[in-house]
Amino acid sequence: MKANRLLLPGDTIALATPIFTPYIEMTHLEDYDLKVVQIRAPQENKFQFTDEEIKKLEDPKVKAFFVVNPSNPPGMALSKETIAKLANLVKTKRPDLMILTDDVYGTFVHGFRSLFGEIRTTQSASTPTRNISGAPDGGLALSPFMKTTFLTR
Repeated sequence: MKANRLLLPGDTIALATPIFTPYIEMTHLEDYDLKVVQIRAPQENKFQFTDEEIKKLEDPKVKAFFVVNPSNPPGMALSKETIAKLANLVKTKRPDLMILTDDVYGTFVHGFRSLFGEIRTTQSASTPTRNISGAPDGGLALSPFMKTTFLTR
């Protein structure tokens, strides 16, 4: 994203938390220097985002939303209701919001549905999202080969 100038130092991104710790640390590296808004999924809400947290994504200063689904470390997948709320936000209020979703552990969740997949099926031609090149109609789903093929230690 940096190489394609989709995110620049000083830009604001949103991180779904809890999240894998290196994702939090990367945003503070000098090469990135990103401002971070945390979108919290509290344990008392079964690790789902509240409406108040989702509302933070309406801010046009937030350029991208990074989410690990199922979350790491809690291991909880986003519910159908939470995914629908996020997809509706992108469709109706934030078609410009870049969504980056790491779904690598989705295969371990029965009936798993990716946020990325839901956004792709609910968007319309009049409200496209943006892909990694910045062109309409996309997003970015991460699926690390090393993890999905059990090549990590």
